[in-house]
Amino acid sequence: MVGSLAINSKDHIFAGTYEGGVFLSTNNGDNWTQINNGLPIDPFTSDIYILSLAVNSSDHIFASVEDGGVFQFTDIGENWVAVNNGLPFKNPLSLGINSSGYIFAGTSGGGVFRSINPTVSVEEKNNFTPLEFSLAQNYPNPFNPSTKIKYAIPGNVETRHGVSLRVYDVLGNEVATLVNEEKEAGSYEVEWNAVDKSSGVYFYQLKAGEYANTKKMILLR
Repeated sequence: MVGSLAINSKDHIFAGTYEGGVFLSTNNGDNWTQINNGLPIDPFTSDIYILSLAVNSSDHIFASVEDGGVFQFTDIGENWVAVNNGLPFKNPLSLGINSSGYIFAGTSGGGVFRSINPTVSVEEKNNFTPLEFSLAQNYPNPFNPSTKIKYAIPGNVETRHGVSLRVYDVLGNEVATLVNEEKEAGSYEVEWNAVDKSSGVYFYQLKAGEYANTKKMILLR
């Protein structure tokens, strides 16, 4: 299944497929060549799942790969190179590049991320910084006895934020404080070990300034 297409200024067509990776045509679609060197392969199916493609003004192609993040392709004969520094969510559902060369990655549950540097060459480190607060669903869920929680602090407001991440039981009693400190803009992950807690439903809440978000998780022994 072809899920995304990108065409550079040379009229080279790139097709992102779900299972087969990326295919390239240099003759208006008459012939296609698979170009997957450097892309991560699913260890269970041996397939490559492309979620989105985008092209910048330098004709570099960017692909978001399921469970792999964002990869950059510069020219025919080259390998794909991962450009994931600062991007905690490895399943960007959509990619976009503006006229200045900044790449934007839309995620499920994590908001939108923007590369700190313009995507003009493969040598540049494309660090991503969040554009908004976000709190992801914990994983695994249900869990036993520990689970991980990702959250993001944006870089488009104050440089530091007082951040708290707390866990509550169904009665509203606080049972754990995972974070309670100032945080700079960035993406974070914490782990909660509930080895001494009973099975049941718990809630975790992220607070930072006027932002607050609460999600539910299940401890199942």
